[in-house]
Amino acid sequence: MKVDELLKRLENIKIDGDEISEKREIAEYIAQIFGNDKVLWPMYSFIMKDKTLYGFNSYVDLLRSHEISEDDAYVYVISHNIGGTYSVDYLYPFFTEFILKNAYLSKLGCGPGVYAEYAPARGLKYVSITNVSTNAKRVVAEVTDLNTVVINTNLLTIVHKVLGTKGSTEYIVCKEAGKIISEVLSQKLFAGYNFNEAREIIRKYYKDNDTSLAKEAEAIKDAYNQIFKPYRVVYDIKTKRFILTYPRPPIGSFLNAPSSVSHPPGENVKIGELFKRLETNEKREIAENLAQLSANNSLHTHYYIMTKDKKIYDILSYRELLKSNKISPNDAYVYVLIDNVYHLASYYLPFLVDNFLLFYAYLSRLGYEYHNNVVPATGLKYVAAAVRYENNYRMAVEVIDLDNVVTDMNLPTLTHGVLSTEYIDDYKVEEIVSQLESQILVTEYEPRVTWEYSFNSAWSLASWHCDHGDKTKSILKSVEVIRDAYVRFFKPYRVVYDLYTKQLISSNK
Repeated sequence: MKVDELLKRLENIKIDGDEISEKREIAEYIAQIFGNDKVLWPMYSFIMKDKTLYGFNSYVDLLRSHEISEDDAYVYVISHNIGGTYSVDYLYPFFTEFILKNAYLSKLGCGPGVYAEYAPARGLKYVSITNVSTNAKRVVAEVTDLNTVVINTNLLTIVHKVLGTKGSTEYIVCKEAGKIISEVLSQKLFAGYNFNEAREIIRKYYKDNDTSLAKEAEAIKDAYNQIFKPYRVVYDIKTKRFILTYPRPPIGSFLNAPSSVSHPPGENVKIGELFKRLETNEKREIAENLAQLSANNSLHTHYYIMTKDKKIYDILSYRELLKSNKISPNDAYVYVLIDNVYHLASYYLPFLVDNFLLFYAYLSRLGYEYHNNVVPATGLKYVAAAVRYENNYRMAVEVIDLDNVVTDMNLPTLTHGVLSTEYIDDYKVEEIVSQLESQILVTEYEPRVTWEYSFNSAWSLASWHCDHGDKTKSILKSVEVIRDAYVRFFKPYRVVYDLYTKQLISSNK
């Protein structure tokens, strides 16, 4: 097939929706594959429609022997090993290397490339980058729709301009492929910055802790999400569990307590003397307000601060208002997480979704500043988790007292090492949160055996029950014990909101 004929066909392809469920399935599948640290995986791979994965060389050999067809290919995958979890490679994988050129040329039927990894794969629908953090033992995988990104990056137009109406796609040479990638990378797609410039800004912001680039980094993040529309999963290799998180603070951030904090880090503050228990009607008002705002798309997935006058700000906006003295740290009232979840267990147990939430809220309440998600907010009294579970068009919002959780989760002791120094790195944060997750939520006693469930294992067992429909008597009993322990531990006020009818379904303590 001639290039111009194939391009005309591709121009008429209708771009599907995000197809969230399929993206999620692919991302989780890829993360689990590359999370097996006992296997040495190839850097460039193709996943077939039957989920079989082939390294680039194996795929080409099978094509040549006619054992597979180029129409069988479904996902183009590249994987890297990286050092930490706060680098560009971890937070924004599609800045790692522009592989869309290889994926798209494969989609066009080009290759195999002599010095580049593209080969005929006309069935391709998705492209994925999977980075394995060898130090943190985590895998981050992002999956995007190839056709969507081809349009958003003008790749289709650029390919047509560079290749023109030359002969068979099999004879495209690497020099021409180089022209394609050069043109794509030079485009200022990310808030006025090209790929390399945007990557460098993100690197300086996170690795070098250059907070003067906060606005640029935020704009680049928004552009990145708009262009790639990735589905992102983070997989813990040690616990074999998916962690639903957001890009977190950079390596080597400074943790500074402002002079306005009345209690130095080392002082034993009796929090119960500073705060009174929240009335039920106030919890209900906060929960319902958050449900309605989020359901109306006023709030997106992020961390927020709600002030005492019931106004809500994302962390960046809140920080700017603090700097301009338009609000005070004492005005803060609720630390909020808004999240989309795709596991039913996360819908029922929202405070087990992201254990960074409580750590961030606690440090903020003490008046510390730790880059993205920790800001001086000494007036904080509550923490709220609002999770959207779109499989049943429901949102669950739970509000808890920060005081109770700080004491019960032993946060002052766990964070003592961090608060005794002004410097904190990502590994220390990971260590603290790992300890939070491993604490025992409930102990279940049976005649001959005793079961202990940490926060991690409690979520995992509940997830197994919900996702796999395991209704054996022992599993049902354990899940009921876990749910009861969760309610006793967090004492949440919970509301459930119907995203379709925009009505509250239920509310209860």
